[in-house]
Amino acid sequence: MRRQLLALDAARYGDRALAARILAIPVEGEPAAEWHVRWATGSSVDPRFRFTLAGHDGRLWEATTTVVDGRSCAVAGGDDGRVWVWDLATGELVGGSLGGHDGAVYVVATVVLDGRPHAVTGGADDTVRVWDLTTNEQVSRFLNGHDGGVASLVTVVVDGRPHTVTIGMGGTVRLWDLTTGRRIGGFFTGYSDKARAVATAVLDGRPHVVIGGWDGRVRVWDLTTGEQVSELPSDHDDALAMVSTAVVEGRPCAVIGSADDEVRVWDLVTGQQVGRPMDGHDDGVRTLATAVIGDRPHAITGGSDGTVLVCDLTTGEQVGRPLTGGHDGEVHVVAATVADGRTYALLRGEDDGTIRVWDLTVEEQVARPLTGPGGEVRAVATTVVDGRACVVTGSDDWDRSVLVWDLATGQQAGEPLADEVGGVWEVATAVFGGRACAVTGGDDDRVRVWDLTTGQQVCEFLTHRTNRVSAVATAVLDGRPVVVTGGEDGRVRVWDPTTGEPLGQSHTGHDGRVGAVATAVVDGRTCAITGGADGTVRVWDLTTGEQVREPLTGHRGGVRSVATALVEGRPHAVTGGGYGGDYLCDGGARLWDLTTGEQVHAPLPEGHQKTVTAVVTAVLDGRPHVVTGSRDGLVRVWDLTTGEQVGRPLMFPSPVRALAMAPDGQLVVGFGHEIAVLTRC
Repeated sequence: MRRQLLALDAARYGDRALAARILAIPVEGEPAAEWHVRWATGSSVDPRFRFTLAGHDGRLWEATTTVVDGRSCAVAGGDDGRVWVWDLATGELVGGSLGGHDGAVYVVATVVLDGRPHAVTGGADDTVRVWDLTTNEQVSRFLNGHDGGVASLVTVVVDGRPHTVTIGMGGTVRLWDLTTGRRIGGFFTGYSDKARAVATAVLDGRPHVVIGGWDGRVRVWDLTTGEQVSELPSDHDDALAMVSTAVVEGRPCAVIGSADDEVRVWDLVTGQQVGRPMDGHDDGVRTLATAVIGDRPHAITGGSDGTVLVCDLTTGEQVGRPLTGGHDGEVHVVAATVADGRTYALLRGEDDGTIRVWDLTVEEQVARPLTGPGGEVRAVATTVVDGRACVVTGSDDWDRSVLVWDLATGQQAGEPLADEVGGVWEVATAVFGGRACAVTGGDDDRVRVWDLTTGQQVCEFLTHRTNRVSAVATAVLDGRPVVVTGGEDGRVRVWDPTTGEPLGQSHTGHDGRVGAVATAVVDGRTCAITGGADGTVRVWDLTTGEQVREPLTGHRGGVRSVATALVEGRPHAVTGGGYGGDYLCDGGARLWDLTTGEQVHAPLPEGHQKTVTAVVTAVLDGRPHVVTGSRDGLVRVWDLTTGEQVGRPLMFPSPVRALAMAPDGQLVVGFGHEIAVLTRC
């Protein structure tokens, strides 16, 4: 499995020759590789990505860096109330975790006390704690004086003594002497309770803090005198302000990002803006850090749009591609630092709570990955267009939700079909009127038919009026092509794809969403086989609209995928499912004889550990097989005659949500934001 995964990653990085060499390596006690990676997209791979901080319990919130016993380290706090330390060179945990907080550790900073590195942490329990990172002991604990926990903190030296500035959840600001643990009064008086972020700077040889607020205002305070010395001109009305500091062409500057999508640089001595605003985010700047790359200051910004950008503060230009790294949801920049001569950025996913480490000094690779779909791949199908075998993909990318790929080369064929139609969850292909067409359904209630030769939309029709088309298939009924759809309303409908008109009444019976649909000929009748959230599999006569028999039951959760095949000359259906994502799983796919309504294999043995989200059937070596994909990232191949698994599972780094099999036996896998095409060796 490691051999196969390494080969897949080589192909994702654009080096197909390396992928082939890896798969040719013999593994002791294992047979030769059965599948070859022909090509794969690489939208979510990047040579700058180093590793993910791992070994902790639960999600992480904040991280920083320091040097412990000569090693550059990352220090992070998490939901488990503990503080963890990793070696930045190896990604390995250093020593045991530091426990003491009663609740999540939201913020972390570092400081040198008595010549040794220490961590300063704040969290949900209204305390600030100081930890000796050499001995792994807590050296002090004090109440932070805030109501609701600590939201932000920095460390700074004032009059030769280490201090910390803390911001509470309510927006209040406090200054503390780290040696005594006492609060220093008389600072930040008259300041509102809208503080959001804080950074430090040295002006005229004295320590200052720059504080950005939820109101978009940015103030500068002298920590020696306790006085506010300036307020930077604000173009961020009522928009939260993220702040960091840097030295730009010898001048101490504040770098400010806000909800208006722009990053601005201000000279802290003159109060003047430096250069023009930098943009690139589509929905506001949520997090911000600065670091030196090479010998020039840069800003690393995280936006509400899920992108992370690197900008040269001297030129105001974006550097390289955005950082991606496979985070789920919004991405936050939690730290940026120089260690061992290299510049690192630490990014946290909003949804998954993982922190990934990026080396920003790594140059781009020579081989260029194929650009994949912009969103998560939800559906794939194969067809032949003008003599070329092609793949059609559907994803939840708003602007590029339907793409066509040359199966042989991996190059995109033409422009995206669907533009600003929302996420596309279902794709089927068929020949309508002598033209190769794709049928797509998604978030906007509509099914669209596309001519794959011209790239033009043939027709569209409103289907279920329930916010999403959840299943699409094609068939031939009475000599004419039809489209069969399933929706969130539990109904199954049949359509004329040339006119967009419904054929007959909708079919009702499922209690809840229709999650999958396939077609087959059963006893001479063209039928639709549907799987629903109610855990049932139903067979419908498309001519009469009647159910052929009682629902097929046996799944413990919703049915998420359906495919059909001939097994020993009789029509069968393969169904896969589970309930609520990862929480309940059937253990694999189930095989049903559509003539008798009986389960043949219940379930296929040694099944998946999570929901089976995709199934596709094919004839391999003259025998019917099914390929199953799951949220566990595994793809398995089964012989439908014996019910036995064939070969080792194929491993993918993200959940597998879509599968398709080309007529020549090439397997198309949609995983995460990527697709891969595999051929049998």
